[in-house]
This record gives sequence, C-alpha cells and structure tokens, in this order.
Amino acid sequence: SETGIITADSHLNKKFIGLAVMLEPLTTGQSIVVKIKVNADTSWTTISTINTVGEISREIMNIEATGANLPDFKELKIRCELLYLSSS
Repeated sequence: SETGIITADSHLNKKFIGLAVMLEPLTTGQSIVVKIKVNADTSWTTISTINTVGEISREIMNIEATGANLPDFKELKIRCELLYLSSS
C-alpha cells in the first residue's frame, strides 16, 4: 500500500470532488481498495473497492458503498491497497 498526503494551504477548507485511479489490468483474485483519512481522523474510510478482472481505471466521485459525497478537507490522506485472494 501507498499513502499520499494532500494539504496545499492547510488553513483553507477544500472540496474533494473526485479521484481518478489508473492501474495495470486486474487479474482473478486481485482488488484495489481506495481509502481516505480526512484532517485529524484516526481511522481510514473506504471510498472504493476495485475488483473487476481486467479493469484499468476508475473515477471515484462519492463513497461508493453509501453514495455519500466525498468530504471537504484541510488535509487529505489517500491510500491504495492491492489485495490478493489466497488460492489455498
């Protein structure tokens, strides 16, 4: 997993309107989980799970599981986790 931090001017509230994710084509058993952490939050919020075989991109415009808007932020951490299903 990798984590990126976006702050720009940490004194200003910013509107998070979307995120585009591009990846190598997923194979059977692979998935990408995209998570965010806003401001001083202590836990990650999953905004998307990408698990369609062959998928190479996704535009994330809301929290996909609930349809809720993406949150406003002063500091935003974005984390992408590549997961593999065990074949055992």
